[in-house]
Amino acid sequence: MKKALVCGAGGFIGSHLVKRLKKEGYWVRGVDLKYPEFSDSAADEFQIQDLREQLNCERAVITREGGPFDEVYQLAADMGGMGFIHAAECEIMRNSSLVNIHMTDASARTGVKRYFFSSSACVYRDMEPEEPELSEDEAYPALPDNEYGWEKLYAELDSAGFEVLFDDRQESPGVKFNDADLLGIPIRVTVSPRTLKQDCVEVKRRSEKESQLVPLAEIAGRLKELIDEGLSALSS
Repeated sequence: MKKALVCGAGGFIGSHLVKRLKKEGYWVRGVDLKYPEFSDSAADEFQIQDLREQLNCERAVITREGGPFDEVYQLAADMGGMGFIHAAECEIMRNSSLVNIHMTDASARTGVKRYFFSSSACVYRDMEPEEPELSEDEAYPALPDNEYGWEKLYAELDSAGFEVLFDDRQESPGVKFNDADLLGIPIRVTVSPRTLKQDCVEVKRRSEKESQLVPLAEIAGRLKELIDEGLSALSS
C-alpha cells in the first residue's frame, strides 16, 4: 500500500485531498496546526505539528515503519482573513518560507519519492470593485498579494536547488544593490511594480552592466542557464 503525507491537511483543499487519496487506496497521514473545521479528517493518522520548526518536518516525513513516504503533498501555509493578511505581511512571508524550506529539505534528506510543491496559497490577483467575476483562464499568470508573491518566488528557487539570499530590509534599492556587490552575489533578481506590470523580474549578473527582463514563469530555468554559463566560463 502506498503511503502519502498531506501537509496542511486541516484546510479545505488539504482535507479533500486526504479523502481523494484514501479513495485511491493510500495510507494517509495528515499534518497541520489544526484539525479540519467542519468534518473529521479521513486520514489514517493526523498529527498536530508546527511545520515552521525543522525537527517537526523531519518527524512528519518519516512513516511509522521508519522509512520515507511514497508521496508528500506540501499545502501548508500561513493563512487568515483579509484583516490578518494585510496586517501581517512579513509574518506570513516568513512563516510560509520556513515551512517550505524545512519540508523540502526534510523530504529530500529522507528520500521521498514524489513531492508536490504547491508554491503559494494565494495566486489570484487583486480585483477592482465591481470587476466581472474572474475566470480560471484569466488567473494566469498569477499575481498574488505581495507577501505570497515574494514567498512563492523565494520558495520556488530554493526548491529548485538555488542558494537564495532574500533582502527585505527597509533600505533603498541603491543600498541593497551595493551591498549585494560587496557580498559578491553573482546574480541579482529584482522585483518591482514596474517589472510586475510586464509579468517579469529584472535579472542582472554582477559581471555585466546591463540587466534583462525575464518572465516570472521562466525565472528558474533562466537562472540555471546563467549559472551554467558562468561555470563553463570559469572552467574554460
